[in-house]
Amino acid sequence: MRKMLLGLVLVACVASVANAQLNLFYDVRADKAEILAPAKPYTNINSLSPYIGSAIGQVYPLDNNGGKGDHAIVYICPKMADTTDYSGFGPADGIPESSYSWDANIDWTVADIYLYAEFHGASQVVSSIGVNQLIDANAFTVADDKAYLETVTASIENGSLWSGHYFTGSNDSVSLKFVNVPVTTGSPPTFDAAAGIHDGSFEQIAKIHIGSGLRQLSGGGAPVPVATYGAKLAVNELLCTKVQYPGTAGDLPLNLGYLGGAPEAATASGSVQGATSATDDFTVVIARKGDFDFDGAAATSIDDFAYYGIALNWNGLPAPDTNINRVELYLADFDLDGSPATSLDDGEYYKHNVINP
Repeated sequence: MRKMLLGLVLVACVASVANAQLNLFYDVRADKAEILAPAKPYTNINSLSPYIGSAIGQVYPLDNNGGKGDHAIVYICPKMADTTDYSGFGPADGIPESSYSWDANIDWTVADIYLYAEFHGASQVVSSIGVNQLIDANAFTVADDKAYLETVTASIENGSLWSGHYFTGSNDSVSLKFVNVPVTTGSPPTFDAAAGIHDGSFEQIAKIHIGSGLRQLSGGGAPVPVATYGAKLAVNELLCTKVQYPGTAGDLPLNLGYLGGAPEAATASGSVQGATSATDDFTVVIARKGDFDFDGAAATSIDDFAYYGIALNWNGLPAPDTNINRVELYLADFDLDGSPATSLDDGEYYKHNVINP
């Protein structure tokens, strides 16, 4: 009996090592608690507008009821020069048209997304994470007939998780390197199984700051449609590794991003430099506020069906319907107060109709 129990224990230990894995994924939510317990608008896919059809409005597809990996899309407005006042008819007032007319600090051309790490591996600690964040260089090329990005940079979050970190690069290629030496202080130092990213960890480790480029018109003066750019993670020369005590940790299975509500199938061992995610780990959608049909022109007649339908249901009696989805909240909430298509938003929506194309 004792031998059988010992055998079961050994099998359990082997399984825990074999099933160890590091998942890296992006999410626009800055608080991991919001990911673990998702709430509106991150759980909603339906529109508040009764007129939504195939060409009106954008519905966000959820894979996991708003859980991990469901919100790796950044919505951002192209930069627009200061050409008019709040009405759309007056002279320039010093506030770019890609900012809220009543508060220039509300800038729709910048947004953040966060890199998260979660790890499972009994008695193991992640000793290094080395990944490159790669975006098609074409996304930063200025040209007619396209919307483009201007800047993408990274900064550390929760730096106390690491013995050291080093970020370099920007825009199309950002290198992120994190190192952890999991030992306790004292003499002699001992292995610290609770250091950094350890068994059961789910932590935010970096913030990616994104800025759009100046709005372009086509050669014929028509608005440029919405552009979408993807970003992938790839293992760099630092590699992604783990350590354990006692014993030898072995290679670190690595999942890059979520797909269909679950971690994407392991790309490769974290020890394989150049191993790259098979699908985009986050995407950036460059779309003007108020452009519900994504044709590049805001607050046009087709957009009205979406905007005023949302306004009707959000502000209707006896109580507002709060089932707004995140895409339409971005498009219809100009003052960023969390309520779409309210009276303050109406003025901005009308202004953007005036300043078309």
